[in-house]
Amino acid sequence: MAQQQPDTELIGTAGGAGITGTPDSDEVFRVETHGIDPIPDDERHGSAKDLFWLWFGSNLTFTYVINGALAVAFGLSFWQATAVVVIGGLSFFAISAAGLSGIRTGTATLVISRAAFGVRGNWPAGLLNWVVSIGYTIVNTVVGTLALEAFFADLGRHGGDLVRALALLVTLALTFVVAMWGHATVQFAERWMAYVLAVGFAALLVFIVPGADTLAPADGPGAAGWSLAFVVMLAGPFSYLPMPADYTRYLPKDTSLRALTWSGALGGLVSSVALGIIGVAAATRTDMTDAVAGTEKLLPGWFQPLFLALVLGGSVTNSIITLYSSSLNLQVLGIPWTRAKAIVISAAVTAAGSTPPSPGGRSVAARPGSRPRR
Repeated sequence: MAQQQPDTELIGTAGGAGITGTPDSDEVFRVETHGIDPIPDDERHGSAKDLFWLWFGSNLTFTYVINGALAVAFGLSFWQATAVVVIGGLSFFAISAAGLSGIRTGTATLVISRAAFGVRGNWPAGLLNWVVSIGYTIVNTVVGTLALEAFFADLGRHGGDLVRALALLVTLALTFVVAMWGHATVQFAERWMAYVLAVGFAALLVFIVPGADTLAPADGPGAAGWSLAFVVMLAGPFSYLPMPADYTRYLPKDTSLRALTWSGALGGLVSSVALGIIGVAAATRTDMTDAVAGTEKLLPGWFQPLFLALVLGGSVTNSIITLYSSSLNLQVLGIPWTRAKAIVISAAVTAAGSTPPSPGGRSVAARPGSRPRR
């Protein structure tokens, strides 16, 4: 039986996005010219090992520390919570393997799903995913803004709308510029930021984990506690399901499923498990209701400003990939713009969602239990 070919009408078009590619259509620090149009074979490049750094860097986010702390809050012991963290990390094998569709078709995940649901049938899923992506980006932006505002406070620049606005502007700029440049710059930034963040989070692990109370008994989590812990741990990895092909569509068609799966999965596994265990350990030592403040109390004074920089950096690395994928998502929804123009919509909504509603008012970032402090 002849192999069924993808429906090019469903997969290969986007209003205004089908730009004729050039050899330099995906270069670092140059605006990527492709959107959801299929990547031609002669423009495929890279290797599966690039996915290790993409998923490793983008998951060096403080969210996993919070998730680990939540597992303990749900009543699990140190070892039980650690087991849940590891199982959650193993789910990256499924996420990474899903990127094979990008290699075979040369296009984004939510374009490929048109083959099953049709253009109109795919629209609700596309809209929902865009909303979720922007929600994650707003949360990351808020966390990064708070961390940078606290960092400024450590430098003697205390509080006020001007300081918060500057912190928000810097956080948004770091995210938007990289995501706007596109695929090659995203991979480049994730790799180099991973180098720096990995060193910092390794130091954090050394400061936090050795003092963990590993012998404390579980606090009767029951089925509800176990279920909530698994939901929290799996939510992060599975939130990436609509985007793996976004980052594999440039890879050569002869890239193997084995190499693809192991490279991406190990990246996500190592970072998410390491940070999750930090959160588990911290929760056995102190109150983690405010996870940033709780973790900071366990650190030597000289490392605290560096810790805030880690929180900011992790927020930015994760926001970069969600914001980039959201621009492809908008093309799937029929926005008749290039990817680089469509991303302005996502960035504007992110900025609006992260901005205080009125002068002197509280933004999402300034929720109870958070700070700036000192």
